[in-house]
Order: sequence, then structure tokens, then C-alpha cells
Amino acid sequence: MSDNTTPTPAPPSPPLLERRGAQLTEAERVAGLDALRRAGMSETRISGQEKPPEAKPEPGTDPTRKAGPRLAEANQMADALLAAGVPADKIKEALLADGYKPRQIQDDRRSEEEKEFDATGLVTPPADPNAYPISWPSHNGGLLPDDPEIAAALGKNILDETGIRFGLQSAIRDGLAKMSLPAGIGAGVIEDAASDAAVYSRLSDAAKAEWDRVQLHQFSQVFPDTDRARRDVATLLEGWQAERPALVNALLSKGWFRSARVQTALALHAARLVRRGAMIEQRKS
Repeated sequence: MSDNTTPTPAPPSPPLLERRGAQLTEAERVAGLDALRRAGMSETRISGQEKPPEAKPEPGTDPTRKAGPRLAEANQMADALLAAGVPADKIKEALLADGYKPRQIQDDRRSEEEKEFDATGLVTPPADPNAYPISWPSHNGGLLPDDPEIAAALGKNILDETGIRFGLQSAIRDGLAKMSLPAGIGAGVIEDAASDAAVYSRLSDAAKAEWDRVQLHQFSQVFPDTDRARRDVATLLEGWQAERPALVNALLSKGWFRSARVQTALALHAARLVRRGAMIEQRKS
């Protein structure tokens, strides 16, 4: 809702979770990946930052209300509250009080298994990307404070070192939310990625090639079907990469998200997302 509205929206109900006690068939896996691309990366994100135009209020909103989330985001918040167990009538009352005319709110159709896993929060990102408890290292992941490639990707002047640093941090937090990473796991992934990239930045070209080879070997020890696991990581990054291609590509080239431990964390997370997607497809069939 808006800053003046209570209750505070619960974190968005994740689109993808894990099915316990069963191995996915390849068909289920493909269906899960399709669901990941189709809905899991963007349509359930609630930034709460974007403001509706003051001069042209969106259809379905009260033009006298203060600026806040767009109507589509308000509907997403309604879904999140519904998934958290808030009665539909209370959600509608809150939206109306905040100046919205919400669409018809449907009952929660998740299975008990889905609800149980949703409650673990394993693939639920924080509603506010600023909630990722990241300890930003002084080495800044090996990136120079005036890195021209990063500055250009962020739309910053290379002389604006403070703007570059905080712009990068904000973009990375948004990327974690885009990948549906929960707060604790997401923070750990970035802290490891930054530390490994700092090491990578000090290597010669030959040493970087050897480092990549060693990391791939270590990753393959965890995932025998290495190619498939790497595709899952690539799919996970694609949602963020589609929005910020220059930034994500620059980070990858500078050693971010390349280490075995970071890719392992992302692959395990992708597997949970894929399995949850398969659960959705199974429920719809």
C-alpha cells in the first residue's frame, strides 16, 4: 500500500517452490522453466518505489490520493496478503482505504503442500530490495570507483564515484529480488560474488583462464549433469540480464557470479524455482 496505509504488505507469494519427495520428469522440468521465465521473474515483484503520474492518475485509482504503488502493484500486494492468510474482505477494505478500486480478489488456490513450502520463505524475496542485509566490502568486488564500463551501465558520470557505488548496490539488490532470492541467501550470494570477483580482478589473463577451469571442475563435482545446472543458472540470471544487460554482462566479465560456490548457490535456488513452477503447472492441469 502507500506509506500511510496499514497493514504493511507481506512479502510477495513466490511463484515457484519445491515439490518434496519426487524427482521431476524432463517434461515437468521444462514446464517449470517456462513458468520461471513467464511469471517468476517479473510479474510477482513489488518494488513499491515507482510512483504513478500525478497529472494522469491511472484508471481505477482515486486522483486525490497521495503517490504510491501503481494499481498493478497494488493488485500484486493483494495477492501477497491473500497468500499470507489475510481475509479477502480485509484486503479489499485496505485497498479501498488507500484509494484503489481493486479487481475481484480470488480465494487462495494453492495446495497445502505449496502453502507449507511458501511458509519456509526459501524463494520469497523481501518486499523491499533494500532489506537485503548485505555487508558491502571495501574492495567493492574488485571494481574501481570510477570504472567506466560500470558507470556507463548505470548511466552515471565517471566522476560521480558515490553515485556509481550506491547505484551499483541498488541495481544489485534489485537483481537479487528479480531472481526471487530470499534476504539471507541473496546477501550471502552477493558477498561471496564480490569477494571472488576481487580475487579474479588481480589475476593475469592466463591465471583467469585457469581459475575458470578450476571453478568449473569444482562445480561439476556438485552437479554431475553440469551442463543442465549451468543452464539453470543462466536462466536464473536472464530475468535481471534482460533489464540491465550492460551491467550484468560487465559484472560477469569482471568475475562476478563466476565462482563455483556462487554458481552452486544459484543452481540450487534455480532448482527450487523450477520445482515450484512444476507444482503450479501440475495444479493447473
